[in-house]
Amino acid sequence: MEAAGLLLLGSLLWMFPHTSGKAPVEEVVIEFSVDVVVCRAEGIYPAPTLTWSTDPPIDATLIIKTQAQRNYVGLFSIESSLRMADNASANQTYICQVTSDTNTKMVSLKQEESIQASPGSDVTVPCSLPPSAPQSFTLTWTFRHLDPILSMRVPGLGTEMKVWEPWRPHVVQGHSASPSLKLQSVTAEHQGTYTCEVKTAEERFIAQTYVSVTRELTWTEVTIAIVVLSVLLLLAYVAIGIISCRMRSLKKKLQSEDTSLDISKDTLLTDEEGVAAAEKQPITRMEK
Repeated sequence: MEAAGLLLLGSLLWMFPHTSGKAPVEEVVIEFSVDVVVCRAEGIYPAPTLTWSTDPPIDATLIIKTQAQRNYVGLFSIESSLRMADNASANQTYICQVTSDTNTKMVSLKQEESIQASPGSDVTVPCSLPPSAPQSFTLTWTFRHLDPILSMRVPGLGTEMKVWEPWRPHVVQGHSASPSLKLQSVTAEHQGTYTCEVKTAEERFIAQTYVSVTRELTWTEVTIAIVVLSVLLLLAYVAIGIISCRMRSLKKKLQSEDTSLDISKDTLLTDEEGVAAAEKQPITRMEK
């Protein structure tokens, strides 16, 4: 009975943090959603604050919508969206910072420029670290947001790397601690979004890059395409000429039929007039 009471008391203390202490910010999530950037965090007490910034700074007023809610156990969640400016550069970094009474956590999201690659070629997907990045961090690469590629720990004295099995034939493993991802012999299956995440105790840096894998046309294929296009244009020109000739011929035929009809009408009217004139003349009888 005493153990059950202690268990109930512990549960109540966990469910209501304002009676037992504070719940710090554990994790901040950030992601692109169409034309906005969304940042959220949950399980915090007391109510946190959320702020946005960009690197480089945007010369425009940021359109931000922020909402905080409290759940049934007294913990707060906060979510904010920032509408991306029309004049924002392709390499714009969006920074979200959530602060509570006990700690602050920051996460940044950057959309790198897209990469064009051909099948069988080698590709280097960038993951540029900010100047404030520490010497020790955890790096992870994912494909299409869900498929893990590799993880790497850089503790300062050495580097530990793990590459998932499906990617081992394509990931170039070196001794460098560079966060960039080097792929070899890419195929059409490797087309998609690559996400790099650098994580420290208080910060997360996320960069996304879209890689397009398409085959370049050879000179022979280009020549064939030009010849085929020229033939199609010539056939279209001939078809238009034939249709135009038939339309002119039909128009002349209709005009000729109209002229013949007019002549027939005039002839008929002339005959009728002659008959009417003959009827009006007096009849002269011949006397014997």
